[in-house]
Amino acid sequence: MYLRFISPFAGDMGPYKRNVDCGIFQAVRIAREEGLIPSIINQDLTDELAWFNANLSAPKDRYFTRQYGNVCICWFREDAQIFIQRAWRIASLLRAADIWITFTRTDNPGMIVYSDPYQIIARPAKSTPTKWG
Repeated sequence: MYLRFISPFAGDMGPYKRNVDCGIFQAVRIAREEGLIPSIINQDLTDELAWFNANLSAPKDRYFTRQYGNVCICWFREDAQIFIQRAWRIASLLRAADIWITFTRTDNPGMIVYSDPYQIIARPAKSTPTKWG
């Protein structure tokens, strides 16, 4: 089982033009760029992102390029509980800024192109949930 946090931001808002909605980390980046994050929660978001940067390897950008169909998305592995708990914290901080994050799970993330002990990157199948809400 794989788990993903999906934002209401369309995939064409970020640096990679994709037909999937952005995940939680891209949501933070976009919300900051758009000035949607109140200063009162900005430091908490910074602290959570710093924790992820220190504890979760960042997949290479190449997985999000035309070579992989511009649609690959990241999923947490079901047993990566500490990462999922911390992602819930980011989701609650974004919710405080009126940015709602949905949570989805699937057994069929599509074709896996990257894998580590905590996450995967997959090119979604037609049945893979990729949109917010």
